[in-house]
Amino acid sequence: MATLTALTRDLEHAAAHASQAAAAVSDGGTCNCDGVFLRLPRRRAEKVLAAINAAGLRATKWERHPYYGTGYLVSPPGGGQADKRAKAADTMYERLREAGWDASQYHQSD
Repeated sequence: MATLTALTRDLEHAAAHASQAAAAVSDGGTCNCDGVFLRLPRRRAEKVLAAINAAGLRATKWERHPYYGTGYLVSPPGGGQADKRAKAADTMYERLREAGWDASQYHQSD
């Protein structure tokens, strides 16, 4: 089982790549609330949220979502609200999956 220290490290890495990817696109398109949904079963919510915050990111714990189940919706870094946010979220998702985390893409138009 991966440690929360590893989670913070991998989130920092994913966020850095996400910021670079978002900087390369214009912020046109539909405003959205895209993010990354992380499943971390059998972990204390306070410690998971602290690990996410230590990576400089924000998240909300969701319980019993009809599709995603229980986990954490992590907001991507950056100042975009449309294509930049979507690109950042997609890049974070890809990096976290490559690192072995149980992550899903979350897309929601605003």
